[in-house]
Amino acid sequence: QVASCEALVNGYSFFHVIRKMPESEETNQNTILLQSISSSWPAIISRFRSASSIILEAGTVSTLSLRQLAAKPSIAVIDSIASQETFLCQLLGVVSAFCELSDDFMVSRFKSDVWPIMAKMIGVFVADRSAPLPSKEVPSSIGRLALVKITLESLTRIFRSKCGPGLADIIPAAGTMIFPLLEDKDDAIANAAIEAVKAMLMIDCDSLWRALVSMSCAPFPDHPIKAREQSSSASIATPPSSELGRKAQHLVEFVNQLPEQPLY
Repeated sequence: QVASCEALVNGYSFFHVIRKMPESEETNQNTILLQSISSSWPAIISRFRSASSIILEAGTVSTLSLRQLAAKPSIAVIDSIASQETFLCQLLGVVSAFCELSDDFMVSRFKSDVWPIMAKMIGVFVADRSAPLPSKEVPSSIGRLALVKITLESLTRIFRSKCGPGLADIIPAAGTMIFPLLEDKDDAIANAAIEAVKAMLMIDCDSLWRALVSMSCAPFPDHPIKAREQSSSASIATPPSSELGRKAQHLVEFVNQLPEQPLY
């Protein structure tokens, strides 16, 4: 399954390169590419739903430890969950590649098919990363850590693609769900969360700006537009004490440096 996902991405990427060659008929090649993605999509999303359902049913590592590890399940059960986490990482790579290669063709498919499942997964991840493990005997899941990171990286790729503007209406929900991961103890996950939020801010900074200012412990300016024209140091009264506050301050400063955005 993993090899199939890699082959699929490589094949479509190569087709995308051919489409951009000067001697190719771009309109015809583009139609063929979109038709190929459309024909492959039912199988891809079916496997995505199947693999994600196992992760969602297992719940957090803490829940898994109480319900399953306490019963000492077989190694095959744990390996099955780990294999599905690995498979999901590859499927997210396929979805991200489809969004990058097909302009805005994937907007409606992502909204209706992928995002509802991904939102539930992020909810599990946040609960997983914030809840203390109930027992020292609970093993850490390398596959779960990789899946959290890949999910955030996939969101970054998708919002930076040409699908991004078409997904502006899910930014308030997506950004709010990701905020707790900004202070994750794993630097790779925290950095991936920052990049995902930045990708959203580059499309619509206003939808997340107020929440970021609040988390950064900065006073709300009387004239937000004038405040953005001033230096970022002047807009922050005192440095935030929490890690989440510092990350939020970094993102507020990032917003202050963004050029004026179009209205989508």
